[in-house]
Amino acid sequence: MLDLVAGGAKYFDELGVGLAQDPPPARENAALERFAKAGIGPDRRPSESQDGQLASTLRQSALASDALVKSTNVSSQVNGWRVNYRVTPFIGDRLVRASVNRVGPGVHIAQEALYFTTQTDAANTPLTGIVRYRMHFPPGQTPPVDAFWSLILYGADYFLVRNPINRYSISDRTEGLAHNPDGSLDIFIQREAPEKGREN
Repeated sequence: MLDLVAGGAKYFDELGVGLAQDPPPARENAALERFAKAGIGPDRRPSESQDGQLASTLRQSALASDALVKSTNVSSQVNGWRVNYRVTPFIGDRLVRASVNRVGPGVHIAQEALYFTTQTDAANTPLTGIVRYRMHFPPGQTPPVDAFWSLILYGADYFLVRNPINRYSISDRTEGLAHNPDGSLDIFIQREAPEKGREN
């Protein structure tokens, strides 16, 4: 689907295609009726309307909607990390639903998986490749999960960070992780390989 800002009014053409291919449930009929007044609906192409005012309005609404979705904070703060507990089988609040889908369409519901994210260190300083980081888990205090936990590093573009050892995640299933003598676990996050603990 087109980016909301880049697509402008054409975004709503693709929305029309999506509405035709995968019609929403009946509970959304009232919203569809409101959309129809603006020329938006299944298989409709409002960007091709001869009504110049409509096209202009749709372009402006695309920009305003994109800004609103991006500014909506649906996360909770937990020890400096952000996590969203509001992902349910169907999210009734349309703004929350749009915010969740912007970051991860098809994301697991909160009861199945939680995604903790951060862009800062413990001192609330933005993360940078210049600094060497160490994530420390005290003895017996790795994430308390029923299935597995993993740590993944993404770049500012939301893509995985390329690295010379082709390691894109560390988890409780990573072979060869070395625990400290007291049973604690250190994971090193840095550009250069550490002198010790390279397996971590």
